Amino acid sequence: MKRDKLYIIAKHYTIAKNVPHGPTVTVKPTAYLLSLPPQAAIAEVASYIESLEADLRQYTKASTSKHREKVSTVEFELEIAQQFLADLKQRYENRN
Repeated sequence: MKRDKLYIIAKHYTIAKNVPHGPTVTVKPTAYLLSLPPQAAIAEVASYIESLEADLRQYTKASTSKHREKVSTVEFELEIAQQFLADLKQRYENRN
């Protein structure tokens, strides 16, 4: 499963009082994910998280610089996916 099928990450850069700030990240569900029943949507994102965790275990065993870069990328993606899942669960719980 690819992230782009489940959600889209957008980075927004802001400048306040002539001081640049780091990017603000927004995560939005795709039309595909919104079309699923709540439990199916949650299951899809949970499955994606499991695949990221498996990737992370694979990459952390290696010690090359290429793998360390990949670990960093997967860790970032995993953090976003976990937060997205928590937000998604809360969103569906608040609907009921």
